[in-house]
Amino acid sequence: MEKPNGRRGWYAASTPAYNAEQRSRCGIDRLEDLAARREEPRSRGNVHRAGMGVAAQRGYSGREASCFAQVYATYAAPRPAERGRLNYAIPARSAHAYSQELFQRCGISR
Repeated sequence: MEKPNGRRGWYAASTPAYNAEQRSRCGIDRLEDLAARREEPRSRGNVHRAGMGVAAQRGYSGREASCFAQVYATYAAPRPAERGRLNYAIPARSAHAYSQELFQRCGISR
């Protein structure tokens, strides 16, 4: 399918059969990953801010930084830090899906 910006991509419906094949061939369990992210209580603003910080550290700005932060906010998981604060990081189980989405949505390859 062709996207409004002229890029071409493919679309696969999220059916149980597709998800099972993706899990067996690629080791990606999309449904488990999405369910885990929905259960995590957090403020999206804090995660987005953290994503903007990571984007700035990696040299992204403007539209790229914003896109990076949106994808980061979707995949980041909280980790305890000093004085009861939280840091956010991408869990290893989500790293592959995260990097693919960064490339597809933002054109960023890590």
